[in-house]
Amino acid sequence: MPVATHLPHLAWVGNLGSVGFHCVRLLRRAGVESDLFLPRVYLKRPLQGNPEHEFPGAGGLEFLKPFRRDVLNHGLNRLGWLGPASFVERRIGRHYGLVQAQTCNEIGALRIKCRYGIPYVGMTTGADLSEIAMGASRFSELYRRSLVEAEHIFLVNVDQYETLARTGLRLKSHSFLPFCVDLERLWARPNPWTDPIVLFCAARLDWRDRVRASVKANDVFFRGLAECVHLQRTRGGDVRFDVRVADWGPDQEATRDLVRTLGIDDCVRFVPFGDKSVFYENVVQANVVVDQFSLGTVGLIGIEAMALGRPVMAFVRQDLARRAYGTSMPVMNCVTADDVRDVLLGLSPDVLAERSRACAEWVMTYHSDERILGILTEVYGGILG
Repeated sequence: MPVATHLPHLAWVGNLGSVGFHCVRLLRRAGVESDLFLPRVYLKRPLQGNPEHEFPGAGGLEFLKPFRRDVLNHGLNRLGWLGPASFVERRIGRHYGLVQAQTCNEIGALRIKCRYGIPYVGMTTGADLSEIAMGASRFSELYRRSLVEAEHIFLVNVDQYETLARTGLRLKSHSFLPFCVDLERLWARPNPWTDPIVLFCAARLDWRDRVRASVKANDVFFRGLAECVHLQRTRGGDVRFDVRVADWGPDQEATRDLVRTLGIDDCVRFVPFGDKSVFYENVVQANVVVDQFSLGTVGLIGIEAMALGRPVMAFVRQDLARRAYGTSMPVMNCVTADDVRDVLLGLSPDVLAERSRACAEWVMTYHSDERILGILTEVYGGILG
């Protein structure tokens, strides 16, 4: 792994989906002094999204420097007014040379820049850019300003190229950064053909509101599954399905109603989403992982499933994937219920084996530590000269 000791002390603010943990760990291994700042409230609760719950012992890691979100964000609702600096803001401003912010923490980084002159880099997730940056609230206005004043913005989902164009924001600089995942833990597990074939629907259940940009359109999968099951029942077929649905999101009850209406409740069951360890167990027990059918991208859930050697069924804009990665993503690409039906009908031991191998190799290549570290250090070095 290349060494990047020429970079200054870096403060990483935010950790959605464990990306902050993995990036700081990666930077430290390369010799970059880095600290991770997290909202303290997350560390007190053994719940979904709690980093300590996702990574046992994470609270004891030497780079974990938690802060209180309500203190750091004090006064952010007033545009143009800095408000009192928190202890953490003062510490970052006085002891760090660069801030990497993610998940709307660019606003806090903007405050630090205005007060102490410390440059910062942003990292937007899908909903940050498609919903918050598009909003009409004063918070959205401030978030847009924080993106424009960042020295660089990392995009992490391939669909964000088009989303960024729709915002009309004139960024100083931006590029694509693959999600940093823990490839030491997430390596390809065997994925033998089973009877029944296990399908794990991991994305949040969110499909009724087709106006909101971050909707998952899960109903496309269930309608396609119903078509496949009914065809198998009428024509006869060898493939049976055990569908496990992560029970989270705004449309949990509506999904149960849809499953009953489609007549597939005998092969569908809902399972607790749980923490990351439960999620990984569900992925490893599955043959295929089902993501979303609207956004045109695969998020962190899909990337981690692929790293574990599980093919992912989703809708991906391959033209945007090629722009981001220089190559297509090896997903089971589906836009409509008919696409889902055809993919399920086409499953076989050979297809499953080939898809499993291809997706794991792709993640090892395009989400490798070396690739991600090279992007980070090149951008950081370019900012600081």
